[in-house]
Amino acid sequence: MIQNQIASGIIYIEDFRFCLDVLSNQKESSLEEFNQRFSSSMIMVLFDMNRTTFNSITESRTIDNIENDKLVDSLNVFYNDNYKGWDTANKDYTRNVIGPYLMNFDYLPIVNYDRFEMNTGRFSSNDFSQIDVSNFEVKQKTIEDFKKDIFIINLLRQRLFLTEGQVLRYKQLKDKMESLVGQIQAEIKQ
Repeated sequence: MIQNQIASGIIYIEDFRFCLDVLSNQKESSLEEFNQRFSSSMIMVLFDMNRTTFNSITESRTIDNIENDKLVDSLNVFYNDNYKGWDTANKDYTRNVIGPYLMNFDYLPIVNYDRFEMNTGRFSSNDFSQIDVSNFEVKQKTIEDFKKDIFIINLLRQRLFLTEGQVLRYKQLKDKMESLVGQIQAEIKQ
């Protein structure tokens, strides 16, 4: 599970960098490709660790039966890791800042969450709403409109920063997880 979150986070980091490169005139892009990759700014990577077994063994004091103090310490360190700070920051920024701003900036693509392309980590462009926005009086923004909006540029920079922090924290948590599994396996063999 955490490996999937890391992989998705890396894809979104690539999307944010791509969009920033387009906005800084370092890359060319069609509006369709830009919008598809920009839509990652509304998608969040979140990881929720299952703590049921750990809570059960600590509440029942079963953890006291583990004689290997290093293993007990590792269990406590792992299950009390504060990786959620990055999740909370990213979620709050996306929901409370980005979403409301984008609702006033341009038309947002509507995503069919049932049709996620695992190989790309993105929602298929065919899943975006096919409502023709050209029928409305408010015209869709161009890439030039995005380039002239400092909030959009800062939004991408902030999401890049937050998602890089999340991915780094998830990688560290995954390393702790693998180490803990090794310690448990060694303890079982004794």
